[in-house]
Amino acid sequence: MWFINWGQIVIESLSIREQICEYSIIESALVKPMRYLNKIISPMINLTYPLIKMKWYSKLQARQLLLPIEQYELYYKDSCKISKKSLQNILSSNSSFEINETINRNKSKALILVGEKEIKSMKESYNIILDNIPESIGEVLSNYGHGELSQLHPEQYANMLLKFIGKN
Repeated sequence: MWFINWGQIVIESLSIREQICEYSIIESALVKPMRYLNKIISPMINLTYPLIKMKWYSKLQARQLLLPIEQYELYYKDSCKISKKSLQNILSSNSSFEINETINRNKSKALILVGEKEIKSMKESYNIILDNIPESIGEVLSNYGHGELSQLHPEQYANMLLKFIGKN
C-alpha cells in the first residue's frame, strides 16, 4: 500500500535504543495523535475500500502520495492485495502514534524536517519532536508539502543529509 510512515519507525527506534545510530533524519513524521480522525477511520474505510481496486482512484491516490509514475503499476498491484483490516490498522496506527518519552535519552544527532505547506498537526508534530530529541535541529522546507523532499527531490535530500553529517 506504500503507506508506511518511516519517520514514526525512526522515532520509535530512537526511543527504544538510545545509541542505535549516530545520525538520523526525520521528515514529515506525525507524532500528534489525531483522535477525531481515528474515530472515523473504520466507517471511512468501509465506504472507500472498494475504490482501491479501481485504476482511476488508484491513480488519484498515487498522485496524492507523490509517487513517481514509473512506480505506479507496483503500487496498484500492492494496493489491490491489502485487506480492509490491514488498511484500517495502518491508518489507525499512523493517526494515533505518540512519541515515547524515552526518546529524550537518545544520543543521536537528528535532523527534523517539515514542509511549509503541510497540515497544522504535522507542523505541531515537528515542534514536539524537536522538543523531545535533545541533539536535534529542525528545518521548515519552504514551498514543500508532505514528504516532498525525499520523494521528489532525492538528490537534494541526500545532499542535505551529507551536509548534516559533515560529509559535504
